[in-house]
Parts: sequence; C-alpha cells; structure tokens
Amino acid sequence: MLQVEGLTLYDRNHCILLSNACFRLPNYGFVSIYGDHEELPHLLAQSLAGVYSPNASRFIYNDQEMTLFDEKERSIYRSCFASFLFHDFQIIPDQTVYDNITMFENFPRYVIQKELAFFQMEDKVTTLAEDLTPFEQWKMVLVRCMLRCPMMLVVDSESTPLAKEELMQLYSLLDMLKSRVLVVVIGDKQSIAYANRIIEIADGYILSDTHTNSHSFPQVNQIQQPYTLKQAQIEAFDEKLYHFIHWKLRLATVFLMLSFIALSVGLFSLNLDVTDIQMRLMENKQSSILAVEKLANLNGEYVDNYYDYLNENDVVALQKALGKKLILGYYPTDLKAARYSVYGSSQLYVTDILDEYTMIEADSAQELGFAKMYGSYPQAYDEIALPSTSAYRILKEVLNEPFYNTQEQCERMLGMKVLWFGQPLTITAIFPAYEADNANMELQMHSYGSSLNQAKLMSGSFFVKRGFAKKQEVLTMPAYQKTGKRLIYGDRIVAEFEGLRQGKVGMRYFDGEYHYTSSELEEDEILIDYDAALSMGFRASYLSCVKDQAIDVDQAIRLFEEFAESWVGKEITLQTYRVPLAPQATQTMNRVVRIKGIMLPRSFSYEDYERYYKKEGIGAIYASKEMLAAGITQNHYIKVAFFQSHEKKELKHALDYLNSHEGYDAFLTNDRILKFFVVDLHEVAIFLLILGGLAFLAFLYLYIFLLKSASSYIHKDCTIHYLLGETKSALRSLVIKYFQMVLWIRSLFSWLCAALTLMLFVFTIYFALYASITIMWSLTIPCILLFVGVLLVRIVMHIVFQRTTVLDEMLIDEERL
Repeated sequence: MLQVEGLTLYDRNHCILLSNACFRLPNYGFVSIYGDHEELPHLLAQSLAGVYSPNASRFIYNDQEMTLFDEKERSIYRSCFASFLFHDFQIIPDQTVYDNITMFENFPRYVIQKELAFFQMEDKVTTLAEDLTPFEQWKMVLVRCMLRCPMMLVVDSESTPLAKEELMQLYSLLDMLKSRVLVVVIGDKQSIAYANRIIEIADGYILSDTHTNSHSFPQVNQIQQPYTLKQAQIEAFDEKLYHFIHWKLRLATVFLMLSFIALSVGLFSLNLDVTDIQMRLMENKQSSILAVEKLANLNGEYVDNYYDYLNENDVVALQKALGKKLILGYYPTDLKAARYSVYGSSQLYVTDILDEYTMIEADSAQELGFAKMYGSYPQAYDEIALPSTSAYRILKEVLNEPFYNTQEQCERMLGMKVLWFGQPLTITAIFPAYEADNANMELQMHSYGSSLNQAKLMSGSFFVKRGFAKKQEVLTMPAYQKTGKRLIYGDRIVAEFEGLRQGKVGMRYFDGEYHYTSSELEEDEILIDYDAALSMGFRASYLSCVKDQAIDVDQAIRLFEEFAESWVGKEITLQTYRVPLAPQATQTMNRVVRIKGIMLPRSFSYEDYERYYKKEGIGAIYASKEMLAAGITQNHYIKVAFFQSHEKKELKHALDYLNSHEGYDAFLTNDRILKFFVVDLHEVAIFLLILGGLAFLAFLYLYIFLLKSASSYIHKDCTIHYLLGETKSALRSLVIKYFQMVLWIRSLFSWLCAALTLMLFVFTIYFALYASITIMWSLTIPCILLFVGVLLVRIVMHIVFQRTTVLDEMLIDEERL
C-alpha cells in the first residue's frame, strides 16, 4: 500500500501542476493516472518512483514513512517498494539477457528460472539484448524488475518512444503482473482499458478517482536497508569502463609521460649553471684552455651546430670582449697552390709532414698553458716547437725510429731541422704529451658534431712565434677565400673540388677537338684539371680499362678525349659556399660558366695514376681573374682559435661571454656529455617547457573527454542501479573513484619515467662532469610536478563531474526542488 499526503508539484516556471493531493494506492492492481498538463506525467511518475523530491508532507508505504524525501529515504523507497519504467527501459544492448536482468548481482538460480519461465524467456538467457525483438526486450526488463520483488511498477508512458500498438502490447504484459504487484501507468488514457482504478487530474487537483474498495492490504515484508552495489558488481562496472577507455587512456598516458619528462628535463636544464659545470670540468681536468668557434649565420639567424670560419674582424671583437689575446692556428687556404709555388709542381703529394699541420702562434709556453717542455720556446721565425706526438710521427716516418716519449729522445731531437714548404725550421722545444703539467694538450676537437675544424693541440700542429704567418710567402700569396666549391649540372652535383685558381697562360688542356696551351680565359670560362675530371666520373671508366693494363697509352688518351668531348662547351653552375652543412644559405658565388676544356695530366700511364692521382685530392677549377676578384685573399685562414688563462676569473668571464653570445661557442672537450646533457639541453629548455605544457594540455583534454564519454557510456548501467535503489552520490563516487585510481596509476607511471630520465641526466652530469652536489636537488622536480599535476587534474575532474550526470538524461536532477 502507498499512501500519499499533501503532494504538490510545480512546473519549470513554478506554476502549480498538482496541489496538496492525497490518495491511497492498493497493494495490487492496475492504476491509470492522467492529467491535463504536459509536464505533469513526468514529474508525477518520477515522484511516485522515488527519483524526484516533490513538495509533499509524507509518503507512507509498507508501514514506513518518507517525510524528508532526501537521497537516503528515496534510496530505501526504491530499494523496497518502487520500480520505474521510462524512456527506452534502460536496456544495455551489448550485454546478454542474463547480465541485463541480474546486473551482476547474485540471485538463486531457481528464482531466475522462475521469472524467465513466467515471461517465456528461458531460451534467451545467453542472447544479446540487441538481438531481441522489442516485445522480448520489455519482458527482459520486467524480469529484471520482478527479481527485486518490488511492490509497485511505475510506468512513464509519455517518455517512451513506443507507438500506440506497442504500448497496448506493453499494457498486456503489465496486466499479467497486476495480481503480483501494483502497476501504475501515468499519462496515457489508453491504459484505462486495463485499469481497475483511474485517477484524473485537472487544474492542479484530483478531478476524479474511480476505484473499488474490495482490495485488502496484507502485511508485506519490509526492506529496511537501501540497495548497495556488491563487490562483484563494482568489479564488473570497473571492467566495463576499462574496456571502453583503455586504448584512449594509453594515448593520454603517453601525453602525460611526455609532459612529465619534458617539463622535468626543461626545468632541470633551465636551472643548470652551464658556466659553473664547465669551470668544474676544467678544474678537474687541470685544463686552462678552450677553443672558440663561430656559429654560422643562416638567413640572418645563428644556428647551433653549424659553424663558420673566424676572420680577422671576429678576432678583434673577441679579444676586445675577452680582454686577452687569442691563440690562433693558421692553415693554407689552397694547400696544393702553396706546394706548387715552392716545389714547382702541384702533383707532388707529400713533401714534408709539417705541410699539413696547423701552425699555431704564441709568444711563450706559458701563453699556451704548457708547464713542461724540453728546450726553449721559439724566439725566431725559423724555429718551431712540437708536441711529442708530432715528434713521434717525424721519428717514425722520416727517421724510421720508434718513439718512446722519453726525455732522452725528446732532447736528442732538439736542434733537428725539418722542412715546412721547403723551408728548414729548427726544433727548439718539445712538449711532452700525456703529462699532467701539459693537460691543455688534451683539448682535441675531432669527429664531433658539425664543427668545421679540428682543434688539436696534442697532434697535427706545431707552435711558432707570433707573426710567423705574415712572414711566409706561401701564406701571403693570393688565393681564393676558404669555401666549399662544387659544380652543378641541372639539378645534379657533378663534383666537389678543393681549389679555385686563376688561370695562367701555358696550361695544357683539351677543348674537345684539339690539345691547346691555354691563353687568357674569358670571364665566363673555366678549365677543369685532371683531378676534377677524375671526380666527375672519368676515374671509373679509366680504371675499368687500364688497371689490368688492357689498353695502351694511346687508347687511354682517346678514352680521355671521349670523356672531355661530352663535357666541353657545356654550361654548368659554379657554386662556392662557406658552411658545408648549409651550402644554399651561405653561398659566396653562384654563376653559370662554360667549360672551355679539361686539363691534361702529366701522363696517362697507370704507374703515374698510382703515384700521383690515386692519392690526389678532388681537383681544382681555373677561372678568369675577373671572376675570382671578389674572393681573392691571402693564402691562409684561421683554422682554430683558443683562449687560455690560469686566472679563474678570466676563464669564467670568457665562458660567460661565449655561452651568452649568439654568434660564438666555447669548446672545452670532445665529450658528448657536456655538449648534449648541458649545453644543448640548456639552449632548448624553453622549448621543452612549452612542449611539456602542450603535452599536459593534450592529456588534460583527453582526460576530460574520457570523463565525459565514459559517463555517457555507463549512464544506462548507473541509471539501472539508481532505479534499483543505489544513490546518485554513490554512483558518482564510483566513477570518480575509478578515474582517481586510473589517474594515480598513470601519474605514478609517468612520474617514474620522468624521475628515471632525470636521474640519468643528474647522475651523468654529476659523476661525468664533476658538477656540484646542489644538482641533486633537481631530483625533487618530478615530485613537485606529480603533486601539481594530480592536483590540477583533481580540480578539473571535480568541475567536470559537477556538470556531468551519470544518469539518464530523462531523469530530473535530484537537486531540483
């Protein structure tokens, strides 16, 4: 029995739909209630079903009272008394009939079989709900209701999408139950045909109530505790959520992990004191010298890892800024031209090993930072000092004597004369390598990154008095500036070459028809030497014929002439550039020229090829004086530049300046750890922070999307549990708890990845670069990010769930009064 006292309902505009209504409903039967207002059926049905808080004095059911109409009272009411049929009857299409009716709650098998038999559904237990007919689906929902032994079934027929004929089928089903339960149909006059009691409402009042008093009201077993989800139901609920979101959740986790890692590394790198780490590294290595590099300017911007050559203006500017002279290393711009000017032939491959060494100018060993040497530092321009590794090469290649780096051997070499471009130079000092006092020699810039130069102090260099370069004719003779050079035909790079020289009268070449001795070249004409021809493709055809001496010299000449005929007279692009990695952005010349001829070698014999051309460079191009005028300089360039000081203040000032200047860079060691883990990361710290922020926003967007889509996905399940008696707050908490658990698991995983990544950075820098102990505090960064990130997501989750319902959209919010 249900007794309603003082029931009052309002519409959206707070107009009265039902005023102070009082009525009693029997334990069994079929009751039809209808009214004259379109909103009345929904509100009345939801009030009688216990999903809406009406203005009423009290509901009395099964000798229990509901007076507060709060969430707990209505939960008990739904648990022990009322079931609600509305909208699409809350069918879960992708679950079987068994799962739909039990909702993973444990019922005795015989009870389930009894209800299925009553509705003739025994053979549909394992069928998916979506495969049932509409009539079978209604029976399935009624089985679900009757398993919970409700006292009353409330049907909101106006909210269902059923047609008239379908409603009549539903009423016939409900009519079968009126002897077991009270059926209340609201809003449809058609149900009168099955009703044994009819209540009509008009203008806010009960206009008529036709019923019989023949019904008795036997005592009914009471359920005192509200319906609550069992552990098996919660596990099924969580598993369903997991299968719905796990792939999207993995993508969100990737963004969260990327965010934590990028933000952790970015914050860590941003707070790194690069200069302090560099100073500690130099102090540990007992080094006081660093190399200075010039970054390439590409299209108006300096680009990391793209390097250009220093010029005299750079040296002046750097010495003014650093307050001390730089130590400069020079090298011939055109090595072959320098050799030709001395030896009379460009075909000589090796004259002396010093020809290919970098010549470094300094006034004393102290200026270089070398504390130990044998002999005395050069004081004249015909004297040189060598590192012991260079002395080793001289002894091995020239004197054919092993070198053991002993004092006796070093002192024996003092006074020995060696040739440098044919000029005899006296060895006056040797610096022993691998000595702690000469730790500066360990600065070896080779095979690293994209640096143009090889700054070697331990080998490949010799030391002379300042001003040496200006006294040497081979270094002051005219030569084309230091650039990369190549020929381009169409869109194909034909050859790269090392020399670009002014053509001279008397050079022998072939013009495609005749052998000539060259006259003056026109401005747009070039001659290609034999080495360049080999690089352009002639080498392969030549070797295929002569390496086994299969043809004689005359046949080799004809082969050469055929090759030359294919190129002579063609227009080709001559391009020079300063930076090998960015030739297009650093062009110094780009002009179309005509190939006048290809120069002849000294001989076409295979013996001469083996002796000269096999080891020769990649050739040279000869052009007119007018074409080369803009690029002609002295035949040397600054290959390396060093700054050396024993004063920590001066070193720190130099490092601060070079680290902060966009056009210059400091090189301390060939160690990639310093370059990558400190210098490069510090420069991209802002980018990492932006990347981390964007990744976190992407995670937040995906997480919010998952919250909303998951809430929508499981709203049928939640609505069913709600109608069975569970509270909305409990269902909302269940969803929130699941996502909080997911958040913690994913956040901890991302935190662990970020922490391990940062530990790699921190400990690598600390142990390999001798950083200060304060760097260990950086390990707290992931913990801070974890706390802040989880807090932000929790706040967002709270806001989202405040605006998101986990129930069917047809249910009026419980908070509405």
